[in-house]
Amino acid sequence: LDTADSYYAGPGGSAEASSPHYVERVIAEALRTFDGDASAVRVCTKGGMQRIDSTSRGWRPRACSRLAVRRMIEESHEALGGKRPLDIFMLHHTDTLTGGQLEDALQEMQEAVREGKVLCLGLANATVGNLEVAARLGVEIAAVQNQYSLWQREAEAPKPTGAASSSRKGVLDWCAARGVAFMPYGVLGGVQCRDGRRSLRRDFPALLEIAARKQTSPEALVLAWMRHRCPAIVHIVGARSRQHVLDAAHARRLRLTPQEVDAISELKPSRGPQKTPAVPDELQFVCLEPGSLASASTELIGDFKVDLRQLAEQTGVEISLDTESDRFILRGHADKRSAAVQRLE
Repeated sequence: LDTADSYYAGPGGSAEASSPHYVERVIAEALRTFDGDASAVRVCTKGGMQRIDSTSRGWRPRACSRLAVRRMIEESHEALGGKRPLDIFMLHHTDTLTGGQLEDALQEMQEAVREGKVLCLGLANATVGNLEVAARLGVEIAAVQNQYSLWQREAEAPKPTGAASSSRKGVLDWCAARGVAFMPYGVLGGVQCRDGRRSLRRDFPALLEIAARKQTSPEALVLAWMRHRCPAIVHIVGARSRQHVLDAAHARRLRLTPQEVDAISELKPSRGPQKTPAVPDELQFVCLEPGSLASASTELIGDFKVDLRQLAEQTGVEISLDTESDRFILRGHADKRSAAVQRLE
């Protein structure tokens, strides 16, 4: 089971359902009342991100000092029942940590392992550079959780020589070479699709033909393809319906020929997942009624009013106004700019 201290029920829920550690508490109760062998269930939780507010789906990175990481681990341990060590604890957005933050966080995580509070450690949204820092410090990483799908294949790309440390290329090969579990999220489109499964069938029609020959679903076929691509992969699959669970289970038994694996690998989407814009270094959008950010809280963008201060707070981007071109410019980390674009859309 995959979760995080920042996961919750979504906007519009009760105060309890919108509070930190909500999903961890739900999992703890589910395991407490489970009539099977709960000791066989592994829970992976993450820390290092926080909700922007109780009414949005936005997140932003948290400070990851040694004290902060210690509190994350202790609070997640308590939320998950407090009776056994955390199976896997991960830093949630590793590539946002700068300076000595990553080293401090890793050392505190390692201390929690020595104390028996955590069994295994992991990094989410990590770069090869992040993983090499852990290796240099002697911190054993058991699992990495990065995005990977037919649309988003950065993880499988080779790491270019001299690549910037912000690149997530080469992570899949790094994990496979060291026996580290690679836990891809968004495997069927994820949050970047309004409906990942519809998009999968829409964007990769050739999958339907291969799935029909294999007498399986396109979703199970993609999961099996990933496993054949790299044995280190451990899927994170949404389970909103019984069929989702059946697809994941069937994928473990599905065998593909090398030719079928190659055929799927060569597929290109007819269009990308919905709500996945290209994110350049700077994003610009036209303001039809330009004004000062210092004096105005909203500006007219096209036919819509946008609360710019709220947009900046909720996504963490910096917004400036170019008075000569009457354009607002968004600057910040690519994930933050992408989040800003999604909110504007």
